Amino acid sequence: MACKVRVFLVHYLADRTQVLTSRPDANFSVMRDFTDTTAPTMKLTDLIPYLKHPDQWDDLLADLRIDNNCEEVLIYALDKLDIDSDILLIEVEKTEDNLEITLEGKKYIQILPYSLAFDLTTNDLSNLKTDLDIAKRLIEYSINDA
Repeated sequence: MACKVRVFLVHYLADRTQVLTSRPDANFSVMRDFTDTTAPTMKLTDLIPYLKHPDQWDDLLADLRIDNNCEEVLIYALDKLDIDSDILLIEVEKTEDNLEITLEGKKYIQILPYSLAFDLTTNDLSNLKTDLDIAKRLIEYSINDA
């Protein structure tokens, strides 16, 4: 399944940080400098359909060139834990599971690991009707319960 939302991932190449952009309107990916402010972003609500459907999650990881054999994929929010914050998906091995990381001068705060977000979405929060409601609850869980 093609990626339906524009997403980004910090991808390390040699000593330079770049962003991999997967465009929904094209069948290719391009590399962009992380400092490029026109790079598309993703919100937590955009990620919820991928949490609900593991087969789509695997496609998303492949599109982003994230190693699906990594120990864990972490979900980070830019600047603050908020429903409107842009998110970042990154392998735990690149962050050492730090709750806060800084990339190119931008602060990211860990929301949840994928495995926990998936478990909450498919089990505890499966009764919620909208992706927005699920995303809000994941943020609440991250702030209050994690």
